[in-house]
Amino acid sequence: MFRLVKLSLLLGAIGLLLALVACGGGVEEKRDKFYQRGTALYEQGDYVKARLEFKNALQVDPKFAQGYYNLGLCLIEEKEFRKAYGAFNKALELDPALVAAQIARGRLLLINGKSEKALVDADKVLAGAPDNQEAQLLRGACLAALGQEAEAARVLEKLLAEGSKEPDLFILLANLHLKNKDVAGAQQYLEQLLEHDRQHRAGRLLLVAVLERQQKYDEAEKQLNILISQQKPEQQAAAKLLLVNFYIRNQRFEAAEQELTALVQAHPQDERYRVFLIRFYTEQKSAEKSLAVLQQALSDLPESLVLTEIMTKYLLSRQEIEPAKDLLVSYIQRMKTGPQFLKAKLLLAQIAVQQREYDEALALVDEVLTENNGDLSARILKGDLLMQRNDFDGAIAEYRTALKDVPQNVPVMFSLAKAYLGNKESKIALELLQEVFALNPRFVPVTILLSRLYQKEGRFADALKTAEKGLQQKPDNFELLEMTTRLMVRRGLAADALELVRRYLAKAPDDPRFNVLLAQIQVSMRNFPPARERLLKVLETNVDNRSALFTLVRLELLQGSPQEALAHGRELRDKDPENQIYALLLANLYEQTGSFAEAAKIYDEVLARNPESVVAANNLAYYYAERQPTVENIRRAQELVKPFLEKYKAEPVLMDTAAWVYYRAGENEKALNLLAGVEDKIQEVPETLYHLGMINKAAGNRDAAVKYLEKALANNNLAAAKEAAAALQELEQK
Repeated sequence: MFRLVKLSLLLGAIGLLLALVACGGGVEEKRDKFYQRGTALYEQGDYVKARLEFKNALQVDPKFAQGYYNLGLCLIEEKEFRKAYGAFNKALELDPALVAAQIARGRLLLINGKSEKALVDADKVLAGAPDNQEAQLLRGACLAALGQEAEAARVLEKLLAEGSKEPDLFILLANLHLKNKDVAGAQQYLEQLLEHDRQHRAGRLLLVAVLERQQKYDEAEKQLNILISQQKPEQQAAAKLLLVNFYIRNQRFEAAEQELTALVQAHPQDERYRVFLIRFYTEQKSAEKSLAVLQQALSDLPESLVLTEIMTKYLLSRQEIEPAKDLLVSYIQRMKTGPQFLKAKLLLAQIAVQQREYDEALALVDEVLTENNGDLSARILKGDLLMQRNDFDGAIAEYRTALKDVPQNVPVMFSLAKAYLGNKESKIALELLQEVFALNPRFVPVTILLSRLYQKEGRFADALKTAEKGLQQKPDNFELLEMTTRLMVRRGLAADALELVRRYLAKAPDDPRFNVLLAQIQVSMRNFPPARERLLKVLETNVDNRSALFTLVRLELLQGSPQEALAHGRELRDKDPENQIYALLLANLYEQTGSFAEAAKIYDEVLARNPESVVAANNLAYYYAERQPTVENIRRAQELVKPFLEKYKAEPVLMDTAAWVYYRAGENEKALNLLAGVEDKIQEVPETLYHLGMINKAAGNRDAAVKYLEKALANNNLAAAKEAAAALQELEQK
């Protein structure tokens, strides 16, 4: 939004003079030599060398506040904002009166969205120096960011009246007027800025945008041409891309094409203009022209990895996998070594990943790391590949190594957290996700996973708080909205959830997502008539809306209308026969309506596609044991449950099914052993208690059988009450 303060030669000179007067030679003299060299290098724009000189000065004198301030300025130029913030903090710790550091820190805070803290820095400076214009400007910017626009305008207008010509002042005032839809007023401020500073690039570009908004296209084009003419000759071509984008925005496609073609002809060795022209034709749906330019570009610039990558993606989009791989292999063979060679290998590895050729991908990544152990992209990809192979220890090692080079890299930290979860180290994963969320609450995958972990631990208040904060940062993310409202309902805040969704509907009344979500909340509140009306209205405009159908199924079941629910369940499956969730839902609906054979058919179909479906295996095995206990069916039921017994030995539903199957097979001791591990979890489940009673009866354990049958019959919802009563009577007669 606005530039950060640069090193003031005057401040530097005064600081140096004071140091010399106060201290004389020795340590100070050595320190100041480094400081002077750093100052000169900074003014020349050599920020890396300047930073090293300032560090040298600080090694000589670790309490040199001005040195830390100047170090922070260099770090800003190198985009190392977190380190710059630390340097400014250190400078202020050593010299709380160092105004320049206070302002610089405030500006960093403002850029990072911490406007309130930035305002504190501005006010602290103004408390001691009320006429400090930089602090006043910072204060105005903070107030604007905090939505206190009238007060911000007052502060900034006062600065202007006092004669300030600071470019950021004009840009801030222009933005305030734009926010209030005063486009003409914004234009005036920008024109004033350019009167004082004709070379101000950001101001001129903002003026172009303002003129476009007023449909003053000729004036906007004139401003762009002025900007282009102000560039050095070697930079004018790149600046012309701004003009190309202007033409595209305003649908002057012929002018854009002419400008791009001229740039390509004038700079045949510069891949940028070819790439821009290729993308232009692609966006214009001119596939033949785009391909022709790409082929010619590759012929002229065979060592361009960017062009090679574009052609590779084009081939992959046409499912021409082998030609895409051959193209990269040829490039690799031609380049033989170097950074582009390694990047091409990584691209080849990524294709292997897409083709599920994980061993080949891993081998390629290892080759890259052998040549360049510090290749961050290769390191991260290797971690991803090891995750794919469930080698969580290996993935953790790779991600941790990557984080040494890029500490606090949010995507890598997120991947590391998932690796810890895979490794059953949920506590470490949770702590890491909390750290990542604090760093960047705008990264949606972190918000969602952290909230889910809180839910898994029963910490629903923390889960809701996390989801709400994520939604504040990303209000347009529907998944976050959905998670937030469901957690509100879970926490007894259904009315608040309704109000939240209604605010979204006020902006987009026809959006089916918001309408279905509102209906889901109404269903949870058992407010069925308006929910049904809303869902049917959604389905009138989009008969394939599965979310609406799914919600209707739930509504009908809750309202005690299983046949209507079954009808909607059939619709869902017809629309997506491959969807296992819809298949299992329909099977469950068949069971609820007494069509057990139909349910069994669906379970068979699911298992044919996915033999690992534990739900289908469990339910089909129970069907055989309960409804069709022939010798062949019981053998089949045993085959169904056997692969899951070890993995799910603590899962009461599966263990109950397996025990009933083995009971039907006459293996009573095996059945009892299966239930022994979950006995504490089934004390309130009447069907399982009935099974325990029958199995103990068959095993000759009379007392245990009586105990469990009596407990089962104590529940009025026992489906097999007649059979249980008969078995108990038989036992009591013995």
